[in-house]
Amino acid sequence: MTSSLLLILLLIPLVGAAVVAWLPRGKDELIRPFALVTTLANFVVSLLVFSQFDWSRTGDLQLASSATWVKSFGLSFGFGVDSISLWLVLLTTFLMPIVILGSFSAVSTRVKEFFVWLLILETAMIGTFIATDVIFFYICFEFTSSASGARRSGSARPGCSSSTRSPARCSRSPACCGSPGTTRTW
Repeated sequence: MTSSLLLILLLIPLVGAAVVAWLPRGKDELIRPFALVTTLANFVVSLLVFSQFDWSRTGDLQLASSATWVKSFGLSFGFGVDSISLWLVLLTTFLMPIVILGSFSAVSTRVKEFFVWLLILETAMIGTFIATDVIFFYICFEFTSSASGARRSGSARPGCSSSTRSPARCSRSPACCGSPGTTRTW
């Protein structure tokens, strides 16, 4: 059970994202609490990981597990925690419910997509912190970039369409499209 805790830690937000993706659009009163419960469950699992950590061996990789991914290329899917990555995992799983609670009133459009990407982002962040091989780390790291970008892609404020996304043509404040002194690529 202890060696599978990290796998469970990865799968909870990923399965949660899949469930939210299958929920009907417009069911915000169902999506928000489900995402919150998913991240709270993941925090509880991270506390179990914390309780299983042997503090007399802080420099060692613990709760490690590995499975062959593509045998012909020698690729494996490996993960484990040391004393530094454990704190990063705890911080991530502690902050995600707070982020979700904060977004209850802040996010009113594209709620389903927002929470799907937020749960994928949590999976990717945890995967980045517990990865023990470079391919798994790279995939998780890239997903942190793409999940963050996907969440920002539709976040322009009203009055900032793709045709007005330049400081000179923005009908809103400079915070919407950037100010003339900032360098921003559109």
